[in-house]
Amino acid sequence: DVWKALKDIDRGINAGSVRLIYSQKDVPSEPKGTFDTWNREHTWPKSLGVGKSGPDYTDIHHLFPSDASVNTARSNRYFDTCTDQSVCRPPSALQDNENINGDDVALFGGDVFQPPKGVRGDIARAIFYMDLRYPDLELTDCPDNEDPKNQMAYLSTLLTWHELDPPTEMERLRNDRVCSRWQGNRNPFVDYPDLA
Repeated sequence: DVWKALKDIDRGINAGSVRLIYSQKDVPSEPKGTFDTWNREHTWPKSLGVGKSGPDYTDIHHLFPSDASVNTARSNRYFDTCTDQSVCRPPSALQDNENINGDDVALFGGDVFQPPKGVRGDIARAIFYMDLRYPDLELTDCPDNEDPKNQMAYLSTLLTWHELDPPTEMERLRNDRVCSRWQGNRNPFVDYPDLA
């Protein structure tokens, strides 16, 4: 069960909590799955090729706990640097956080979503994994805006994020747990960052 897996591999510091990917804060692991709690963030959106069944839908290497409202704000936006400050803003759930500012907060606007600086590499490696693991998915710098089915962007931005935010001990531990406890495979971009 994916919910159980996420509670295990992304558990927070306190018992019965999970660490949310975009805010990096711990919340109770129960309840879950509602707009007021946390849900599963598909880093490669369902609407861009993952679908609602099959191994790519439940592949834990690209699933993370997320504040439901932040996940909604992310929607199926491409990952990129949010450059237009007149359009880009933090999701409502993060706007009042006094401890987060600038690069440390998720931003979205137009067709892009920018994760906080400390998890950009994690997101990049999850997307690289999906592109490698599932041949029908394509990571590109030039998505077909008319019909972006099965495409995710932006490769060059994700490569930069991967270089600037290398795998941490926490990300390596997550990779170990996914392999040994849940899924039986590894994200090679965490183990061997030079593959990207």
